[in-house]
Amino acid sequence: MIFQLSRVHLGESVQKLIGSQQGCFIISDRSIYFLSFSTSEYSVVSIGLIAKEDSDFVADVETSGRWIAAATSDKQLQLLDLRDWEIGSHITGGQTLTVNPKSIAVELKSARSQLLVLDGRHVAAIAPGKTGTHLSVFTRRGTEVGSWMLPVLLERAIAAGGVPYRLLATQANNQTSLLLIDLKPFRIRQVKVDLPDPKFLAATSWGYVVASVLGKMILLDMQGTVVGKIDGPKQISAIAYAHTSGLMIATFEGTQGCLWTLDLRQLDLDLLF
Repeated sequence: MIFQLSRVHLGESVQKLIGSQQGCFIISDRSIYFLSFSTSEYSVVSIGLIAKEDSDFVADVETSGRWIAAATSDKQLQLLDLRDWEIGSHITGGQTLTVNPKSIAVELKSARSQLLVLDGRHVAAIAPGKTGTHLSVFTRRGTEVGSWMLPVLLERAIAAGGVPYRLLATQANNQTSLLLIDLKPFRIRQVKVDLPDPKFLAATSWGYVVASVLGKMILLDMQGTVVGKIDGPKQISAIAYAHTSGLMIATFEGTQGCLWTLDLRQLDLDLLF
């Protein structure tokens, strides 16, 4: 069963969703949008375009909307300061937003497959290797403060909620478990999941949401115990947790992209919101 409260049609595939107190950042291959919604009903209020590039890029947004990290194929890491931009005062339906961010550029050693904002001051750049994954951490001023070569091939990763400098990741060659990666102190441990082909991850205040492309989703607490299951829309391309109980789901099929909003309070889950 699909518990649909609101849906937005998009003309492009979504690579990442980032939930925030005000709404949800939407990152496609070449654009960044911000969608605001009613937190009482999780119904969409408006959507606006923040930035658009001529070539493909990877990006992540600090959840308070204070800065953006973006990298293109030319190995340039751009750190865009948005602290003078107030989200709520600029969002209007479908309108391009006027944003003139301060920018810091950093030369990367290799093109990155993913960027992750770890907290209000740090971003991780992830690049695949032949037998492992290279991970570097930078401050928002562009200073590199750490570098690791992980002995595993990561497919997707998110900054895990609740524990500083922790990542949750899927593996390129293992479909039966996830990885919890602590950077301070450094350690890796596996979390078994009963879900065919887990690909999409979201961190929450109480645990994690894990989803497959075909819409099967499981909810895990911080210890990795299953606390709920959801049958969602198929052809998922990204998920995110927003505010206190909202789940955002992006899908893409053919040439049509959609963004769904669900209120987990509507479901019979063993959780307290």
